[in-house]
Amino acid sequence: MNVSLGPPIRARHLAAVVLALTAQLGTTDASAMSRMGSLEVRLQGDTPCFTITRKERWWNGVPMIHSVGVSAYVRGAPPTPVWHLRLFPNAIRLDRDTCLPYGHSPAGAGSTEAPRLVPWQIYAVGIGGRTDRPSDGTQGYSADFCLVPGEGGAMTVVNLSGESIQRGQTRCHAGSARSGAE
Repeated sequence: MNVSLGPPIRARHLAAVVLALTAQLGTTDASAMSRMGSLEVRLQGDTPCFTITRKERWWNGVPMIHSVGVSAYVRGAPPTPVWHLRLFPNAIRLDRDTCLPYGHSPAGAGSTEAPRLVPWQIYAVGIGGRTDRPSDGTQGYSADFCLVPGEGGAMTVVNLSGESIQRGQTRCHAGSARSGAE
């Protein structure tokens, strides 16, 4: 038995139908939209640690965090997971004084082993969590970074813009990066 469903629906037609239906259902307000917020990566001693940017805190408040993941960019392949921390169901508040150190697992949390991060390698970090504000559509926070050796062997964190990653870079080039955070 051969069943035909007619011509295939084109993506733009499907998108128009979905948009029209969600508009009728009243779910197109800001709270229904999701976004990724910005992270800051800095050093705590000689270990990278992760927190939300001052701008994120100012605009959206303090989130409750339930997971952290770090991946390495690999040319021609999806990012490779390096370390993962699972805080759920014991989410923690990521206030201005909290910076989650790479490789550290708080009591009651589950994590994978954290290998040493390689200098010049570009990494992505993602944190799952959200604020308690209904109008805040943020579902998580992300950043790209690398570690660059400085004088005397001390490492420096370089926070990268998304454009360098989009060009397929997998190695950090100090001249194309911006240090610090927003």
